[in-house]
Amino acid sequence: MSYDLTVGRLIDAPADDVFAARTDPEIQRSLNAHPISRASSDLRGGGVATLEWGASEEELYRVHQVYREIDRPHQLVYDEVLYAPGTPVYNSVITETFEERGGKTFLTFHHEGFPTVEERETHTRGYHIILDRLEKHFAAKKLRSRGAEDATTP
Repeated sequence: MSYDLTVGRLIDAPADDVFAARTDPEIQRSLNAHPISRASSDLRGGGVATLEWGASEEELYRVHQVYREIDRPHQLVYDEVLYAPGTPVYNSVITETFEERGGKTFLTFHHEGFPTVEERETHTRGYHIILDRLEKHFAAKKLRSRGAEDATTP
């Protein structure tokens, strides 16, 4: 049996910007629910993205993602395997949709294939952390942009 989840939120940024933030390894390091030590992304069909975290190489957790579909800035579909130190925890499919709504974006994560309810609930909390941090990322970006505009206004 497989357990799935769907989580979404309206983000105050255009879809292309939200899509870019979700696929940029450096931005991902700051958005993820875990402190990421390494991140990479090869954004093309069949390309691989990875995130790694842990206290040491012996305690390393890794997410390995293979992009199935990239429809920028509307949808991103990828297979994901989560590894707890050396052992696969689950294989799943994640679909992210980016729906433009008047200059804002409704971002939805649909994650299929959790082996247990507990794993699904842990990830539900993690997705809310990612969405909270994504909101803060764009709020800070707007503040920096306004500050730059104010500095150039006589």
